[in-house]
Amino acid sequence: MVFFDQHPSVLGWMSESLPTKTLHESGIAYLNPFTGRQTIYKPDFFVIYVDRDNKKHAEVIEIKPFDEVPPMISGYHAKTVTKLKEARQILNAAKFAAAAEHCIKRGWRFRVVTEKELFKPPKRSR
Repeated sequence: MVFFDQHPSVLGWMSESLPTKTLHESGIAYLNPFTGRQTIYKPDFFVIYVDRDNKKHAEVIEIKPFDEVPPMISGYHAKTVTKLKEARQILNAAKFAAAAEHCIKRGWRFRVVTEKELFKPPKRSR
């Protein structure tokens, strides 16, 4: 959050909310695969920023532990997964699919960030 506040390319950001026309739309509707009910998912961040070419982007960012990210997104298939982690992956897959569709319709980007990206050493420039 400090990064968002201090980086000159970040034009604005929100936490656990999305820009909407009405207050009741501040999340993303998805079908909970366990209850069969429509539920609201509130992603961690919505950020508007400009890139190196001064092009504006809007991005929804979700932060999750790597082992709770579904294999189709993480690309990693663990040999053993606890039932709890498997349930979280299934639920997150439903949330992320709804978020991706929501973002595509609005011309936004959607990204899942894990500790692997957050704590990766920065690339050295030559």
